[in-house]
Amino acid sequence: MAYYNNRGAAYAGKGNNDRAIVDLNQALRLNSNFAEARNNLEELRKQGH
Repeated sequence: MAYYNNRGAAYAGKGNNDRAIVDLNQALRLNSNFAEARNNLEELRKQGH
């Protein structure tokens, strides 16, 4: 889970938001209670992605 969250955050940091969303969703599929991944995904959505 952490792998997908960390890679998703790295993608988001580089502006590759589509790939970030895929990874963050995968982290949440593996653990729906993974707060850090949920927060990262929410930040992307706030930015309109």
